[in-house]
Amino acid sequence: MKKFMFVSMMVFVFFMAACASQQKVSQSAAGQQGEDEESWDEETISIPCFVADADTDFFSCTQIVTTTKARRGDAITFARQHAQDDCAQKAKHAVQGLMTSYRNNYGNNKGDDIASKMENGFNHIIDTMLGETKDACLQQSKKADKYGRGTIYLQIKISRDKLADALADAAPDMVSEEEKEKLDFQHHNFKKEMKEALSNYKTEKAGEQAKHAKENTQVFE
Repeated sequence: MKKFMFVSMMVFVFFMAACASQQKVSQSAAGQQGEDEESWDEETISIPCFVADADTDFFSCTQIVTTTKARRGDAITFARQHAQDDCAQKAKHAVQGLMTSYRNNYGNNKGDDIASKMENGFNHIIDTMLGETKDACLQQSKKADKYGRGTIYLQIKISRDKLADALADAAPDMVSEEEKEKLDFQHHNFKKEMKEALSNYKTEKAGEQAKHAKENTQVFE
């Protein structure tokens, strides 16, 4: 009987000790979570932002993403890729306008083929240049929300003039001498036309880019 009571007592003591240990672990985890939420961005990375859509010298794009602290690095990469893709689409659309004028001026199949070949080459250059752009602006939350997520605001930009130079300088190598004659292609005139096409391309009105990005904030899990 005494032996049974002793064993029961030992089991009870072991059970209470295990509960106390579990409670300490839970409290420690909760404390750590609270600490993470309080200082989600311990090392703030903040590249000064600018009013992107009011600057006509650049193609610029903004992405806003919410994510957990553990996925922050991947979320920044995700936001950067989407911003680069958005800017590439703007630049390609501007180039399409110039190529449309070529098609209209040389309204035959040959002229259309040449314009299509050049446009494909331009698209490749645009994708390459946008893929190499660095962040023009990167800001992050200092605190997480109730779900443990912080917000990343990322913006990229690329000079329209620099892009126009690269496209126009590559154009002569995209077409043969015979094709240049058919299009009456003059490099200096084409560079001027390319600069005008990219410079005159209208994007968002002032304030719309940031508003659009905020309305389309993405959650990166």
